[in-house]
Amino acid sequence: MTDLSPTGARYRPACMDDAPALALMRWDSRVEERPDLAETADREAFLGACERWIRHRLALGTWTVWLAEVDREPVSHAFVNLVEKVPQPGRVNDRWGYVTNVYTRPAWRNQGVGGTLVEWVKAWALGADLEFLILWPSEDSREFYARAGFGPVEWAVDLELRPYEG
Repeated sequence: MTDLSPTGARYRPACMDDAPALALMRWDSRVEERPDLAETADREAFLGACERWIRHRLALGTWTVWLAEVDREPVSHAFVNLVEKVPQPGRVNDRWGYVTNVYTRPAWRNQGVGGTLVEWVKAWALGADLEFLILWPSEDSREFYARAGFGPVEWAVDLELRPYEG
């Protein structure tokens, strides 16, 4: 854990004890994007289910969550799903990372916290020998990720099976 931001934010992998705060930040991020959810969704049921989901994935080791905190309070996070590739000659064990649920609390935006967090994720991914990181940016976040070195790819295609429900 090292201070890398002028804000004094500290960056580290999340642990089980962080699950309640991560679940709350997930709620906040979704309600920020879709305010109607605050009226229509059961907040407490969601927080419990999300916390269990986070704890289970962290225990399995299939997800890594990076956290930025200021004065021990989480202010930003990024979730990375580790995806195993089918073995191939010369590279029996290989993985890549799906980056999602990157969120910075509004009071901490535009101060370098989120950008530094993404740099921590990239450094960790290199150290973990991941082949690549991929994400699906919102229209508003494309420039943010471009500054971090992410760009469009020509080797991927997708098939939408149902509309995105946000």
